[in-house]
Amino acid sequence: MRRPSRKFPYSFLILIFADTVSAAAQPEPHITMHDVGWVYREAQFFLEFEANLESAGRLVMPRPLERHQTAADTLDLWIRKRAFDYKPPPEPEPPQPLVQTWKVISPGERLKNLHVFGTAEWAFLGNNEFTALDTSLTREIRARMQSRFGPPTVTMVEREYWLPLSRQDYIQFEYWFELNDSIPMIVIDVNGPSDRGVIVAVYPEYRDVLYQLRESFLGGLIHGEPFAPYVDYYYNYAAKRWYRTGWDGEQFFTESMSKPNLARGRPKLIDR
Repeated sequence: MRRPSRKFPYSFLILIFADTVSAAAQPEPHITMHDVGWVYREAQFFLEFEANLESAGRLVMPRPLERHQTAADTLDLWIRKRAFDYKPPPEPEPPQPLVQTWKVISPGERLKNLHVFGTAEWAFLGNNEFTALDTSLTREIRARMQSRFGPPTVTMVEREYWLPLSRQDYIQFEYWFELNDSIPMIVIDVNGPSDRGVIVAVYPEYRDVLYQLRESFLGGLIHGEPFAPYVDYYYNYAAKRWYRTGWDGEQFFTESMSKPNLARGRPKLIDR
């Protein structure tokens, strides 16, 4: 007797394969918060979250309280302003300048102040910050200082010119100041009239406030002071030449000259 075949019809296999492909191509059904799957997923999340806190201790510290203005604040001020005994708060006083008093040492007072300015160790500013005072032509700064402070304390005439001098001893001008009745400050040209800026120095104990002292005392010089006529001797050490330099009321000038007789004193504009 012939045994029946166990092979499935090809049409049946094709149908099963088609159903499988169709099921795989269908998107995963969306789970809402009302489904059992959503509840399970949420419970699993909180279990893992608590386990993570216990193992890692990731606690978030609360931020400090912050006060925000509300409508009640505005209303309270409105009511208080209409009270018969209301007094507005006093206006804050403007900050006082760091330099409140100053005195320039005149050429005639130079000798009796040598013990303060002549042998001191001085502290200078570096080149980390530049202001208008650092980038202005030295000849313009000199003209403005002449307008505000008068003639400088020291020029080449007051140097010990009869002695051998080093390069740094050949200056054009040097102002000595006493700030706030106690702080010595000097202002010196850098490299003559063609350079920019000036050197400002104080005693080392005031080094930390030197920038603030300079800005309080000289910060408004460039924009708030006109030029005043002046004339100085200047020696260019590199070129080994003497000059007469200054502002004559109309223009700046730097004129080459033979070595002057410094014993006769400072030059005068009428000598041009």
